[in-house]
Amino acid sequence: MIDFEVMERVLKKAWIKRITEGGDASWTTILNYAIRQFGGVDFLINGDCDVKTLNLKQLPEFYQTVLCYWQELKFSTDGK
Repeated sequence: MIDFEVMERVLKKAWIKRITEGGDASWTTILNYAIRQFGGVDFLINGDCDVKTLNLKQLPEFYQTVLCYWQELKFSTDGK
């Protein structure tokens, strides 16, 4: 039986690679513009800040969820 919550998390975490390798693709513009004040995509995915404490309400829910899932994965695997 497929666990849809797990599947959703995996698929959304995979978007981080697409976002970081997207270059100047038009679909990355929304995210890049909205988080520029927080240091950009590279800082948020590589830094140690907690994205849940940032005011990301101007981002579409999809991007908020992607960043939160990515951070959960990153913090769960750091130091292992």
